[in-house]
Amino acid sequence: MRTNYIEVFVGTLVLIVAGLFFSYAYNANKSSLGYTFHLKAKFDRVDGILDGSDIKLRGIKVGEVTAMNLSGENLIAELTLSFFKNYKFAVDSVAEIASDGLMGSKYVAIVPGESDAYIQEGGTIAYTQPSVSLEALIAKFVFSPKDNK
Repeated sequence: MRTNYIEVFVGTLVLIVAGLFFSYAYNANKSSLGYTFHLKAKFDRVDGILDGSDIKLRGIKVGEVTAMNLSGENLIAELTLSFFKNYKFAVDSVAEIASDGLMGSKYVAIVPGESDAYIQEGGTIAYTQPSVSLEALIAKFVFSPKDNK
């Protein structure tokens, strides 16, 4: 059987170019996000949130979760929220864990406050609402005692 060296060369070249393209696309996506504003938020529970989870303000993606840690003696979940622009959030703003529909992915929703004072870069959102566990709600409903009134 005769080997066609031109086909082997072209095939190898195509694989190398495709590999370089995917490598560039992956690195460009990670480095071009350009986070300019960072806040922290502490939650009792962050079920379903991962590094890279969306942050939405009024339904529009404005950033991502870039770090997750356990902090303090009580091991509270602390998220680092990184935003694409330098947004101004009032000190009474709320960060809550929400989901896209019943079985959708989880994200951090920012509910703007109405105070005239703003959270500074690197500050902490004081008011948070943890994720609601669907399993816990169902168990509470099923196993709660019946009231015979």
